[in-house]
Amino acid sequence: MEQNKTSASASTAALELYEYPFSLESCEFMEATKPSITTNPICRNYIFEYIVKGKGTLICNDKVYHLDKGDLFIIHKGSNFQYFPNASDPWSKIRFTADGILVSNLIVSYGLYDSVLIKGFNSEKLFRDMLDIWKNKGTANTMLSASMKLHEILQRAYLTQNKNIPRSNAVAIKRILDSSLYKANFSMKDITKVLGISKAQIINIFRAKYGQTPYKYFIEQRIQVSASMLLNTDMSIKEIADSLHFSDQHYYANVFKKLIGVTPNQYRKDRKQLFESLSSTEQTHA
Repeated sequence: MEQNKTSASASTAALELYEYPFSLESCEFMEATKPSITTNPICRNYIFEYIVKGKGTLICNDKVYHLDKGDLFIIHKGSNFQYFPNASDPWSKIRFTADGILVSNLIVSYGLYDSVLIKGFNSEKLFRDMLDIWKNKGTANTMLSASMKLHEILQRAYLTQNKNIPRSNAVAIKRILDSSLYKANFSMKDITKVLGISKAQIINIFRAKYGQTPYKYFIEQRIQVSASMLLNTDMSIKEIADSLHFSDQHYYANVFKKLIGVTPNQYRKDRKQLFESLSSTEQTHA
């Protein structure tokens, strides 16, 4: 009887590992003892690192970021990057990598899809908690616990990043748009009700700050979310179009091609071939 319980527990853990829409792939404490450069031509998952002490430099997608104690940085899937510790005050970090549709969805929901550095994050405990979860990997609910901790981290990142932003109408409009990507029947009327300003005012205010209409921005963000779904799930084109409330899969495919340059099917095929090629190269040099 005891053997059956153990077997059932192992089966549950295995099922969770392979079917849960989130995967915590690694988590570790890292301490630099000498100058070194870490380089990755294309990041195949999401990397989250918290600076416990010291300093360092990150170059991500050709932008340079200077990192200090208490900072959080996020390297998004598909990015190219390199980083190195400060020679006179090298960093110590807690680093975890994760993947899955839940990661990209949370990042989009909190408006962090174009954020790399979160200055003054100052929440070491959240990363220590993730380390504890990783130490108990393979047990039931590991991925659930890790995904909930990630949610806390991203929520904290959102609050830290936005605490000093003026509460302007443009920012408020953007937040409403970001939080409505998965809503059915969303329209400009929803924004007018919340902010008490006209549709024309909303368009003018948003365009003045972000250089495009709210509608164009909204559609572009939905397409970016769908691109993540193409890479991280086995959902069909129709299922993705339906989940993001496009009128039909043909309209979705046309909009996707217009913005990305290829059809959804071709995008999925090309990226899959790229990842397989990189994996084959790594195995060859291992």
